[in-house]
Amino acid sequence: MNDIKINLVIVVQGASMMSEQECSKQLRKPIINKRGKYAGKQARDKRGNLLWHYETVPDLTKYNRHDVGVASLTEKRKTETLTYYTRKSREVKQSINMCQEVYDYMISSEMPRGYRAPKNFKPYMPIRSRLDRKTKKWVDGVPFEVQAWRAANIQQRLEWHLNAIAASLGGRVDSYTVFDD
Repeated sequence: MNDIKINLVIVVQGASMMSEQECSKQLRKPIINKRGKYAGKQARDKRGNLLWHYETVPDLTKYNRHDVGVASLTEKRKTETLTYYTRKSREVKQSINMCQEVYDYMISSEMPRGYRAPKNFKPYMPIRSRLDRKTKKWVDGVPFEVQAWRAANIQQRLEWHLNAIAASLGGRVDSYTVFDD
């Protein structure tokens, strides 16, 4: 039986949508008189407190925006973009357990597919093959991404793999734990 070496907790979008009350916010506006101006002294209660008008409006940060292009049937080359919003789904946590073999692969020096070197990485070996002037032999170059992967420490390699797993499930890493042997 394989023992658990890594526990990964991912936050993903769930199946149930947020309620309409969760996706709305209340705006506090001063009362406006019939002339369209702020009703200063007249907009006070018997104790002298200002009266406010509260309005509930949708909070667009809690909605997903969708744009659909619609072509006109009568006029060629004329499209209209329709925009609609749907409520976001609640976030749920998913836990994934991985064994020792997976951990060993994640921290190995073998570069995974899809790895891109960080922008601030400086290569420490020649990238292309070149002729060494002293020995008069060809020195093989090491690709940029391979150099970056080899220069990364164990934690950076592990976090890259865990982020790739979370991205493939459409979520983000909440936390992870590496257990001792």
